[in-house]
Amino acid sequence: MKLSLIELFSGIGAQLRGLQNTGLFEITSVATSEVDKDAMLSYAVIHCSLSNQTIREYKNYPSRQEMIMYLNERRIGYDFEKCKSYDWGKLLGVELKKYYLACILSKNLGDISRIEHLPYADLVTYSFPCTDISVSG
Repeated sequence: MKLSLIELFSGIGAQLRGLQNTGLFEITSVATSEVDKDAMLSYAVIHCSLSNQTIREYKNYPSRQEMIMYLNERRIGYDFEKCKSYDWGKLLGVELKKYYLACILSKNLGDISRIEHLPYADLVTYSFPCTDISVSG
């Protein structure tokens, strides 16, 4: 059986992996929602084949300023305790491209409080913020 999936608070994609591991469904993720920049990056490596080669070979990067704006609009890396956006401008070319491409490949809609519309999916999952139990904190 084929199912489409939206993962809210997606983290590294444990929800997707758990559903895949059942062997009951052929799952296609149509969107994620995650603001933790490193969790998003891990998700893209685990589920979307993000690699150094993928980053080098991708041909559709917008300008540096557009990549920064794209990540900021989704509040990727936002520090909610300090009410402060991540400073994407401090990253050099390849590093910025890595996070931008991770966001694109994972179909990350970003901050859930800013999502106005979700694409169609057969199933929507969510996970509680795991900062209290996560090794990365």
